[in-house]
Amino acid sequence: MSDLIEILNKADIRPSYQRLSILEVLHSTKEHPTADRLYAMLKEKAYIGISKATLYNTLQLFVEKGIITQVDMRSNEAHYEPTVSFHPHFVCEKCGKIMDLEGEPPKFDLPEGFKVNKFTMNMSGICSECSKNI
Repeated sequence: MSDLIEILNKADIRPSYQRLSILEVLHSTKEHPTADRLYAMLKEKAYIGISKATLYNTLQLFVEKGIITQVDMRSNEAHYEPTVSFHPHFVCEKCGKIMDLEGEPPKFDLPEGFKVNKFTMNMSGICSECSKNI
């Protein structure tokens, strides 16, 4: 828990019960949960007193402060993860599972004066589990 408090303190975020609970659940899963899935996970782990509004506001704050990443996939819902370093994602078109991949960002020649603030790489296809059923 002290490592989560340190993450919040470094980002100038007051470590409240709700914020620590949300961050703890995000760090405890390999999933890339949506806000609704994360809300269900919080309830499953018996974290109480966290409303959906608090969850949405906290996720937005965490993204703005750079301590979690909002992963934009082909669905209409954002997914979240605690990994903030670059890594590509693969999303299965059948089951919707999102997987982290290893790799470095490709190099591009940007025009003079351009600055990249965010770079994501998402691939889609069929995962190995779903391809067994084809």
